[in-house]
Amino acid sequence: MRFAEVSWSPFVICGMDFSTLTCVLLIYGFIGWAYESSIFSLAEQGKFMNRGCFIGPYCPIYGVVSVVNLYLLHGIESPLKIIIISSLSVCAIEYVTSWALEKVFHARYWDYSYYPLNINGRISVISGIFFGLAILFLIKILHPAVMHMLL
Repeated sequence: MRFAEVSWSPFVICGMDFSTLTCVLLIYGFIGWAYESSIFSLAEQGKFMNRGCFIGPYCPIYGVVSVVNLYLLHGIESPLKIIIISSLSVCAIEYVTSWALEKVFHARYWDYSYYPLNINGRISVISGIFFGLAILFLIKILHPAVMHMLL
């Protein structure tokens, strides 16, 4: 059998092939970096700070959380359900990521201990709700626009 005759299905997740998924991860990682480095840094520190952990403007957790929630919330239309489910999933991912980064690199990349209703400074109810609202915006407005741009 020649290679051209091999039948296979391409890698697809959330309706995106590998190259589209890679672009989406980079776009949402960049948006997360821009938020962290400008808006959040200005509010928290009063100045611009590069909040990324890689060389370049990218925070991978934002891309990963976005794609995970696009997958989890596919077909859910209720804004309240989207906010609740995404808030819980973001907090779960953020907690595990914070713990793993601390174990591997011996550093804390974020600390919510000054927020009320936090768990070990790794997550907080306030940040969870904020990110739930951000995922609602992503699903209803941003992601359709990004997909239109990419496809």
